[in-house]
Amino acid sequence: SGNGLSLSYEEGGELEMGATDDGDLQIGYSAGGVSVTYTEDTATDNTLINLGYTAGDMTLGYAANSEEDKNTLSASMTTGDMVISLSALDSGDEWDASVAYTMGASTITVASDETDNGTSLAIATSLNDVTISAKAKDNANTLSLGYTMGDISLSYAYDQSVSTTAGTGTDGDDAQTIMTITYDLGGITLTGKANNLDEVSLGAAFTF
Repeated sequence: SGNGLSLSYEEGGELEMGATDDGDLQIGYSAGGVSVTYTEDTATDNTLINLGYTAGDMTLGYAANSEEDKNTLSASMTTGDMVISLSALDSGDEWDASVAYTMGASTITVASDETDNGTSLAIATSLNDVTISAKAKDNANTLSLGYTMGDISLSYAYDQSVSTTAGTGTDGDDAQTIMTITYDLGGITLTGKANNLDEVSLGAAFTF
C-alpha cells in the first residue's frame, strides 16, 4: 500500500471436510474524501465494488455485488446530535432508514426496514456502572443490561426473535436469554454463563 492505493491477495486453501477457502483479490484507493474498493473471488469470479464519498457531514455510498446482481445506494448526514441514514437497492424494491439522536450518554434510534415491514425504537444509555440497551420491534424485542463493580461484571441479554423450539438455535450463546458473570483476578479471568435452557458453562482465560 502507498499514496492512497492498496493491493492485497489471499490464496485459497483446503479446510476441514474437503471444503475450500477461495482466494480473494482486493484493490483499494482512498484520497480527498473518495474511496474505491474492488474485490474479486478468484475462484468464482464474483466481484464486489464499493464507492464512497465524504464531504463535511455527508457521506454517500454505492455497492455492487455481481453474484447477487444487486446495487445498493446509501447516504448519511450528521446535523448536530442527529444522524440520518438511508439505503436502498437501485431498483427501489428494498430500502431502510434510521434517525439516531444522542443526548449525553443516551442514544435514541428510530428505524424502518421495508424488507420486513418493521419499524423499531431503540435506546442505549449508561449511568455510572450500569449500561442499558433495548429495542422495541414487533416479535423481535431485545434487552441487555450490564453492571460492573470492581473486578466483577454482570450482564443479562434477551432476544425475543430467537426461537424457543428445541434444536433451532436456542442453545449456548444463541439462547433467548443469557446471564453472564465475569471475575477478573489479575492475569486470570473467570467467566460463568447460564441460559433459559438451564445450560451452564464455566471458563478461564490466562494472561501472561
